[in-house]
Amino acid sequence: MAQKERIAFLGGTVFTSNDRDRTASGVYVEDGIIRAVGAREEVKKALPSDTTIIDIEGKTLVPGFIDAHNHLPFQGAA
Repeated sequence: MAQKERIAFLGGTVFTSNDRDRTASGVYVEDGIIRAVGAREEVKKALPSDTTIIDIEGKTLVPGFIDAHNHLPFQGAA
């Protein structure tokens, strides 16, 4: 059996697209599926021990966002 990929993003603002709770401070993803969203400490308590934790350092995470507008000549330009 293959090992599951488990990643948690903690320590920033997570946009949830939920009308009641528009933002959270933690999200847990298992094999590409969002499994938990909520307060940083709540999500952290629910994580399996082999979860990779990424501190997003106050940045904003928008799960599922796809930027459909781009200009191909500018991709990769510094």
